[in-house]
Amino acid sequence: MGEKVTGIERVESGWRLRMESGWGAEAPLLVGADGRKSLVARQSGLALPVPRKRVALHADVAALEEAPPFGEMHVFRDGSYVGLNNLSSREVNVSTVCDPAALRGVAPHEFLNRQLASSPHLRDRVDRVAGPAKVGATFPSSHAVRRASGPGVALVGDAGGFIDPLTGEGIYMALWMAEALAGRLVKAGPVGVAEALASYGAERARSHRGKQRLNLLFQRCIVRPSVANGILRVLACRRGVGDAFVGLIGNQYRPALGVARMMGAFMGIWE
Repeated sequence: MGEKVTGIERVESGWRLRMESGWGAEAPLLVGADGRKSLVARQSGLALPVPRKRVALHADVAALEEAPPFGEMHVFRDGSYVGLNNLSSREVNVSTVCDPAALRGVAPHEFLNRQLASSPHLRDRVDRVAGPAKVGATFPSSHAVRRASGPGVALVGDAGGFIDPLTGEGIYMALWMAEALAGRLVKAGPVGVAEALASYGAERARSHRGKQRLNLLFQRCIVRPSVANGILRVLACRRGVGDAFVGLIGNQYRPALGVARMMGAFMGIWE
């Protein structure tokens, strides 16, 4: 505790960590749970380049009217979007995801304020962000990996890959991956670590490949207003369609089942 890891290297016994203070540690198994800028993912060779880098800004602001007990997403014509999540009836968390170029020459809090002011659905509902100290930033807002495991190493949480956040699924993924990895390691025991890591990586890829593709498709749709509005009309035509969509992006349903429920609700088979 209190030590910063500056590098990792393979050694005969497994892995050696290099610390800022000069102290080192060795272990046969390395688990990287070090976030979207994972040093473990990069230096173990598991990280991939991110083709499209976006930035996320977030701030807690006062609500000018009683905040509803659910989250919202407001999509702008340039493909950026603002998410609202209530912290209480009088305070909300405001987040935006946009291209870094949009922030050139603009202070982050002013960019957030401009976005809020430009929306007739938001300008009268939340207060202005007071100053730069109130804004947090995440860059890049995406992280990709070849695989969530390799020889003697596993990645958990954001270190194991994610794309622009939609529903706070980072927490879901972190818990899912930690449980899946721990369960396999405990079952395999010391002699089966390699097989357990391979099984974990394969399950991570298999279970979330469909969801990742849907998320990437969603990212492409929201930068085209006509497509996004068409999708919105379909989701709004019947309550069951919208409910199934929320269940899909919120990980209540696997992609195939979520799409099937949306189609069933649209045709009036399911509500």
